Amino acid sequence: MMATASIHPSEKELFDIFSKIGIEPGRIVNEADLDPELKEAIERGIANAMKKLKQKFPT
Repeated sequence: MMATASIHPSEKELFDIFSKIGIEPGRIVNEADLDPELKEAIERGIANAMKKLKQKFPT
């Protein structure tokens, strides 16, 4: 999705942070190339976000 969508001005600061770890629009991220600590931190962040979404929007 990030490969084709443009960055909304309200998200520019967020994408500046993402770019510091190599996540940028149009760039394919290969998990195997990530530093293990970075990969673990991303996975923790995803798990935390999913937990919060499930709490806010239970099914």
